[in-house]
Amino acid sequence: MTQRDSLPFIRALGLTDVFLMTIAATISPQLAARGARAGAPSVLLWLLAAVFFLVPHVLAVADLSGRYAEQGGIYAWARRAFGPLHGFVCAWCLWLNNLFFFPAVLLFAAPNLLAALGPRFMHLADSPAYSASSS
Repeated sequence: MTQRDSLPFIRALGLTDVFLMTIAATISPQLAARGARAGAPSVLLWLLAAVFFLVPHVLAVADLSGRYAEQGGIYAWARRAFGPLHGFVCAWCLWLNNLFFFPAVLLFAAPNLLAALGPRFMHLADSPAYSASSS
């Protein structure tokens, strides 16, 4: 048995995995509605954003997850590159972002659920109690 055979199996995200996850996280019905309202010029802006932001992001994350396949993602990469304080700040910012992001998604989804249930429930869309409890 060689040393290579005794190494633990490390599963890292590949380029396709990161690309599909980024697309799924970026494109949403809320974003599509805003783009449709802006019209045809928004398609050019989406393509430019994909070329200058999405592609470099996907390449960087795929490369880093392949090199440093450990749990924690960007927090672990920042900690490894810049030290524990920067890793903590990175994790704190990520946590704070999620603190506001997930309720915002739920506030968007709540009236859409009511619309799917039919007109009988649409009166709840203006209810602050429904919005607060759903998020």
